[in-house]
Amino acid sequence: MSYKDTITSLFDAAALNLCMTGESVAEVGAHYGYNSIMLGQILKTNGKYVAIEANPGVAKCLRKNIVLNDLSETVEIIEKAASDRPGRGVIQDIVSLLADKNKVVTKRINVECDTLNEMLKDKDVSLILIGVPNAAFAVLKGADKIIDESDNIRILAHLDMDRVDKSIDVRGDLTFLANHGLKFYEVVSSKSISEISIDEMINKQEFVVLMRKDK
Repeated sequence: MSYKDTITSLFDAAALNLCMTGESVAEVGAHYGYNSIMLGQILKTNGKYVAIEANPGVAKCLRKNIVLNDLSETVEIIEKAASDRPGRGVIQDIVSLLADKNKVVTKRINVECDTLNEMLKDKDVSLILIGVPNAAFAVLKGADKIIDESDNIRILAHLDMDRVDKSIDVRGDLTFLANHGLKFYEVVSSKSISEISIDEMINKQEFVVLMRKDK
């Protein structure tokens, strides 16, 4: 896969707009490397990109795509699942789609888990992309030290409230983030954001949110 200058989603477009030359960027759920390649081109001369992908089969393709696009010196790949604690976990891998697009065949894969606090230690990351809508809150709880220690941290997350585990206290997790100094902005377009409250986020379904500290 190579980057052809085609933006496929609001999340990707916002990520491109936020990325600045010379910074360090991390992406949770790098998949086959679309953003790794697109943003890696921006960071190639004097930046770094950390691509985190838990699925071993997908990570294998990701590595090939990074080599294909001559980004091995810019993009570091971490084959783990980002979570709120280290250990082992299970992810669902899509095996096939059925005729009814709402039904999929999946298999369970055991993977190694770790926190962003640990995976990004000493990497001075200023932009974090979270493209795993069903696990974003666990990922964010494992980044509390990064959030506390950085005044310029920006976190772009794709959230899908319908896919979040019902056992998760969404309000509590959002309040946790707010207490760590983050404010929330819904991404309206690639270059437009609008402040959004915790109540408004809880009542939305699928959206892209930018979290940052405002001085």
